Amino acid sequence: MRPQPKDPLQEAIDQACNGRAATLHAFLERHGALPGPRPNLKLAKAAAVALVAKGPAGAQLLLAMRKLGPGQAAEKTSGEFLPVVGVLGIGVEAARGVPDRIAEVLTELQPFSEDPRGHVRGAVIPALREVLEAHKDETVRALQTWTDGYLQGCAALDAIAEPVILQHMKDADELVARLQEAFDLIDQAPRSHERSQGYRALLRAIGATPAIVGKRFPAQIARWLEERATTQHPELREVIDKSIHAMRGAGVRHADLEQAQRALQDSERAPRDPRSYVGPTRSRGKKARSRGAQK
Repeated sequence: MRPQPKDPLQEAIDQACNGRAATLHAFLERHGALPGPRPNLKLAKAAAVALVAKGPAGAQLLLAMRKLGPGQAAEKTSGEFLPVVGVLGIGVEAARGVPDRIAEVLTELQPFSEDPRGHVRGAVIPALREVLEAHKDETVRALQTWTDGYLQGCAALDAIAEPVILQHMKDADELVARLQEAFDLIDQAPRSHERSQGYRALLRAIGATPAIVGKRFPAQIARWLEERATTQHPELREVIDKSIHAMRGAGVRHADLEQAQRALQDSERAPRDPRSYVGPTRSRGKKARSRGAQK
């Protein structure tokens, strides 16, 4: 009987655990699909799972990979795949750990949500989902420390807004609390932040999350939308309106959403009185008039 060929990933990991990490790094970079639009997350997770199974030796290899900064594993290079594997390793380790350590693990993962490399930031979401699948309530509660920043808040909402995870949750209170914290962060943000990448990313996440969570908890999200409808922030009002329509399109009962829609309409500011509107004020000053005279 012929011996089964050894799995090349496992062979590279065995060599790495015996002091030849370069072999594993070369294998991962060769098959990681970077540089490119999407990393090979299937391979990244398989590598993280296999390394965690190796105990302390594997944990050290994962730690070394996620410590590789932009100078050693630059964005838009094959080397960026290595910290992606390292970040996913945090999620895999936490999923196999005890719930009491979730807050500590999330503290380790949190800085990567603001990493300057896009694929490293993106790896935080599947890492969080690994933890959420294993320790749902504890993880959602611990994510309270993430919703005071734009990019980390975005990662938290994106991770939570996953139907496979939501279908096993029984309590919406902590989910709504995280959504509320992110909403308040945008609602109270200074105008100077509105063009920042993090602000726009969190606003997008807030726009997508209510409709997804609302399919699982329609009454709670409808009530939350009703309570938030008094905001005068134009983009958040648009988020509420679109969320109501998306939930209707997903089959949520109109009766559950009627009060939210009415609250949004009742809080709408009256249009500007045309009798008091003097039109645009640009190019009406003394300098503008003198420029016009020179033409």
